[in-house]
Amino acid sequence: MRVFGDGPDDDGGRPAGCYTAITMAHQFTAIFERDGDWYVAYCPEIPGANGQGRTKDEARQSLAEAITLILHDRLEDGLRGVPPDAERDTVTVA
Repeated sequence: MRVFGDGPDDDGGRPAGCYTAITMAHQFTAIFERDGDWYVAYCPEIPGANGQGRTKDEARQSLAEAITLILHDRLEDGLRGVPPDAERDTVTVA
C-alpha cells in the first residue's frame, strides 16, 4: 500500500509540507459474495471499501485499491489540522 506524509526528519531539500512516499503493509478481512456473474468484495474493517470483478482475484484487487485510496484520503485529512510544531512519528501494530 502507498501512503504519503511529510516526516519531521525529512531533510531532502523538499519544501515544508511536501509529501514523500512511504510503504506500509497490512492485512484486512475480505468478504466475497456472488452477484450474478460478478464477485463483490468488501472489507468490514474499512467502512466504504468495496470492490468488484468478474473473478475473485479481480474483486480482491479492486478491493485493495479501494482500501488504499480510503486510507490515503484519511491520512491527508488527518494531517490538515496538525500544527506545524507538532512532532510526527510512527507506531507499529502487530
